[in-house]
Amino acid sequence: MIAKHKHLPKATREQHIVDAADRVLLNVGVHDFTIDKMVTYLDVAKGTIYKYYKSKDDVLAEVSVKALHVLLKYFTQAEVKEQDPLMALRKMIMAFNRFYLEHLVYFELFIYMERPDFKAISKAI
Repeated sequence: MIAKHKHLPKATREQHIVDAADRVLLNVGVHDFTIDKMVTYLDVAKGTIYKYYKSKDDVLAEVSVKALHVLLKYFTQAEVKEQDPLMALRKMIMAFNRFYLEHLVYFELFIYMERPDFKAISKAI
């Protein structure tokens, strides 16, 4: 649970919401993620969430930015000056496999976002 702060700047409040969404997502998974669980975690009114985000998918789109940064770290660590393109590709595939094994919930989030009815786009994009 996060302590309440009445008059936070908009960017700070949004970051608190995204951080809470990330924690709830990691605890319950993408299929059991709800705004109600975020409200309970943050101890705020549901309207507070909807003041900043239109839907659960909008919140998850913001969390996906963090997940993409995590994935990028795996790719960056695998990046080597490899002469053999097949070996370079293998290293990238293995990096993605490590990401999948160590961050399954983020991987599931990426799959969830591929639904045809998922229309949310991160504000960071």
